[in-house]
Amino acid sequence: HLPPDNPLLATILSNMGWIPWQRKEFAKAEDLYLRAAKIDKVANGVISTQYATRLNNLGTVYYNWANATGRDDLRQQEHDAKEEAANIILALRGTRHPEMAATQNNFAVMYSSLGDQARAAEHVAQAVAIDLSLDLLAHPQTQSHIAHLIHYWTQSGQPDKAARLQAGDGADIVPIVEQIED
Repeated sequence: HLPPDNPLLATILSNMGWIPWQRKEFAKAEDLYLRAAKIDKVANGVISTQYATRLNNLGTVYYNWANATGRDDLRQQEHDAKEEAANIILALRGTRHPEMAATQNNFAVMYSSLGDQARAAEHVAQAVAIDLSLDLLAHPQTQSHIAHLIHYWTQSGQPDKAARLQAGDGADIVPIVEQIED
């Protein structure tokens, strides 16, 4: 009984999208997430957390769909959805925000799945730098980002950086933190 442009309907559609997504019925999940994104875009605007969340969810559906089927065309759709979501979060929150750290980590996972460990390391290094700029070293998410960075540096042929960070030496991160804080 909700009007077709009601934001509550977007939430319902998004929640419903989770079911076919988990069943690997990706086309059905995509349809529900696209409908939810369209409603949120109209109801809340292009620069809204709701729209960014729908795009990020859609990107994750494409990620899982591509991994399950080997369809490389879905990788570009994943990238486009996540990049648009990242631009929205950047516009809303700025560079120095935990949501941007999570967004950078999402990009790292995406590039890692494509086999580009060096690019994954660049993005997760940004996540770590954001976390550190917010004095969140002890936070579990920061520790997870650091563990991912050590892994990506090791996998991308930068074992010296990985070893230093693992030993507690953050000198390789300091310039990135300074850049973010500027």
